[in-house]
Amino acid sequence: MAVPPFIELRIADRGIGMTPGTVARAFEPFFTTKGKGLGGVGLPMVKHFAAERGGSVEIESVLGAGTTVILRVPAARSELDAEQIDQPAL
Repeated sequence: MAVPPFIELRIADRGIGMTPGTVARAFEPFFTTKGKGLGGVGLPMVKHFAAERGGSVEIESVLGAGTTVILRVPAARSELDAEQIDQPAL
């Protein structure tokens, strides 16, 4: 069975990075390192979006060097793309 092509989006920073414990909990709803009441829904929403579309999201982080969030979703051809591809060149 062929694996469909995926689109991969990487978002990186050069901040302080995350500990392994923070990475492990980053997708938990309402988990935050910013203090009480200051977030905790963004990454869980991204994970849900990716999963619903057959994709994935992961975090790579090095403490003291930064973090990269990697979103992968299946690529899909639009109907217009399919028509253009199927037409012979003039």
